[in-house]
Amino acid sequence: MNHVKGLDTLRVFAVLFVILDHWGINDSIPFLAFLKNYIVPGGQAGVDLFFVLSGFLITGILLAAKNADNPQPNLTIIKNFMIRRVLRIFPIYYLLIFLLLAINYHGIRAHAWYYLTYTTNILFFRQGAWGVMPHTWSLCVEEQFYLLWPWLILFTNKKYLSYLFVAAITTGIISSYITSDIMNRPCQPVLVFDCIGCLALGGFYAYARTETIRCQRFEKVLFPIFIVCLIINIHWIIFPGDGFWHKTTTQFRMVHGVIALQIIIAIFNNRSKRLRRYLLENSTLNFIGKISYGIYLYHYLLNPLPDLVRALLLLPICILSYKFIEQPLLNLKNKFR
Repeated sequence: MNHVKGLDTLRVFAVLFVILDHWGINDSIPFLAFLKNYIVPGGQAGVDLFFVLSGFLITGILLAAKNADNPQPNLTIIKNFMIRRVLRIFPIYYLLIFLLLAINYHGIRAHAWYYLTYTTNILFFRQGAWGVMPHTWSLCVEEQFYLLWPWLILFTNKKYLSYLFVAAITTGIISSYITSDIMNRPCQPVLVFDCIGCLALGGFYAYARTETIRCQRFEKVLFPIFIVCLIINIHWIIFPGDGFWHKTTTQFRMVHGVIALQIIIAIFNNRSKRLRRYLLENSTLNFIGKISYGIYLYHYLLNPLPDLVRALLLLPICILSYKFIEQPLLNLKNKFR
């Protein structure tokens, strides 16, 4: 799949929504209160945007390998895929975890096994409460998704792939409903099957893009669903306490998942040179998008600091991390195409 710079910019907004949710917006100032209540989505919307985008990109990579003129064996594709994911995700994650263990960061040693095995989402589900590094749950979901999804994509017959995506989306809706509405867990649904709906939704579009007619049909079907989801979301914003279209995590996740996917489609179909130049392909935003993983990983640890201090520290920390740790290891990915 060719690199699309606009998707890097989309990552910037996704991580910004998460940061503003975790750091908070000073709603004592009227303008900021307006932004908080009516403009800026919550952190969960940012995470769901990440899920849809990740599902789209990962599925596109796997389908490109599956449909290549001279495809590698499936096991080779999976091996290379896993190695590339490890090179991208593991280094700064484990560097941070080992550092926190070394300084005995409050509460982390008691659950070190979960942090070391990318299973904190299971820990939070079992406890019914967030841990000392609550934002790691979504990283665990993605890592568990990477372990499962390549096998499903590569070993499913091409004529049945559309059923796979429908089944995965349905599984996500049902699993999330059981977790939040039937089991009534205090935390939002954080297990991989709770979130697979958004991930598969992005993957479905990647599959649709493998054929022009299929892509056009997919976009045509999705657009009215997007309009309905947009109306529902606007209703939630304007009437947050209204019982009509009651907002549960299941509804919230899929509504925002559809909106996120429509934004991705709009990026691909964009014809505005100005929008592309000043926003989608803006070099500063694209670079911030590239280091968004570090931003997401490090930002929560700066929570105790004053607003200005953490705002000034976050980008330099992430830039140094990218330049001296992530980028040198990312160059090794070329050996495992």
